[in-house]
Amino acid sequence: MECLNCSAFTKNDKFCNRSCSASFSNKNRKLSDETKLKISKKMQNKVNPDEIKSCHLDGLTVSEIVQKLGCTKTTVYKWLEYYGLEKNPAKFKNSETGCYCKCGETNPDNFYGRKRTVCSKCHNTSVTEAGKDKRKRALDILGNQCINCEYSEFSCSLDIHHSDPSIKDSNFASMRGWSIERIENEIKSCVLLCRNCHSAYHSGMLDIDRKIKDDIEKRK
Repeated sequence: MECLNCSAFTKNDKFCNRSCSASFSNKNRKLSDETKLKISKKMQNKVNPDEIKSCHLDGLTVSEIVQKLGCTKTTVYKWLEYYGLEKNPAKFKNSETGCYCKCGETNPDNFYGRKRTVCSKCHNTSVTEAGKDKRKRALDILGNQCINCEYSEFSCSLDIHHSDPSIKDSNFASMRGWSIERIENEIKSCVLLCRNCHSAYHSGMLDIDRKIKDDIEKRK
């Protein structure tokens, strides 16, 4: 049979689970004025629950209800949950699609998942910029120049070299998506080498073990 609340198929008599049972009961539950007043005082808010419900039925969003009644979002969420009501979707710049990015994009197909205020293009740009900032932070800590030849003209030509490969994080290539704390911890045993010196060192053509050790000790 179908669940009385969500209409999903269930082998139970009325509801598919306890959550649906509670939601169904709350939707049809009528509180006395005295009970509503007691609950309202307990929540330390003078707002009338019926006003929240009325605003919701008028199509107002949570933020609009808060602005109109002068209550908190927590209070609105609590009462919507109590009545078994879902919050109304936010409206953005009169967009008929419900999606609006600051760049002007409104096509839902150009938004990731449930995002409605940042389109996929702006999201990608933001992630890329954040990654660049994190790499710059790492280079700043390591001195912004090759420890062997002191090259520093182009940061893209500087490599982060691990002095001990055995403790190198296997996901280091995804460093730009890490937190600053994780990056700082990872590069404690690293040094900066330009592309030329880095290749020469790994080819056994350059002996700079002492310089690497000294640079790490200097930053401790």
